[in-house]
Amino acid sequence: MIVADASTCLEVSGRGELLEPADGVHAIGSGSRFAIAAARALMAVPGLQPLDVAQRAMRIAAEKCVYTNSNMIWECIGQDGQLQSGSSGQGGSVQQQQPQL
Repeated sequence: MIVADASTCLEVSGRGELLEPADGVHAIGSGSRFAIAAARALMAVPGLQPLDVAQRAMRIAAEKCVYTNSNMIWECIGQDGQLQSGSSGQGGSVQQQQPQL
């Protein structure tokens, strides 16, 4: 499980350990190694926002791992604490939703 707030992102292992990678890139699941490798490479591309990196890395992982698909539900917490959420699917389309308070 991955847990995050506006300043910290941690992975909680199956044994309850808290893991924080040095570069801030997290991934879990069968295609996680593909997603991490893709995200680390994409982080060097100027102008890509974190959500763009995550979506592109997931698409790459889905192409490489038969157990991973490109359907994604995401939530972003801005530096101001505002929550944005949405989903993207096989065609790469992004649907953004406003948070319900």
